Amino acid sequence: MRDENRQAIIDSILKTNWELKITLTFLNGITEARANKTLRRWWNEIDRQFYGNGVKRQAKRAKRACLFEKGKSGTNYHYHIHAKRPADRNISLKKYMQMLELLWKRLSSAGYVNEFEPNTNNIA
Repeated sequence: MRDENRQAIIDSILKTNWELKITLTFLNGITEARANKTLRRWWNEIDRQFYGNGVKRQAKRAKRACLFEKGKSGTNYHYHIHAKRPADRNISLKKYMQMLELLWKRLSSAGYVNEFEPNTNNIA
């Protein structure tokens, strides 16, 4: 059952026409809980930038799919993310990527090797 659910999630991610692919790393020694908290904090800041109180009042969020990985050593925590710009906001992909990167670099747990690039491998 778990494999079926996992495959359904993967299929859904692959069918979406994502604009952006992101890989985010963390500083050495960060726990898994801290990595998850850092990512939540980052996305919350992004959503507030675009929607303000609409995040809480109307549950508005930027569309994204975040996949957590541990790496071969089991401690190299990182995220692979597929994202879209907010459809109801007028921002270029380049400006959106710059904003995401700037907000990420401001976080104390953010690692040094991070990639923000347009997604050119859409299947849909």
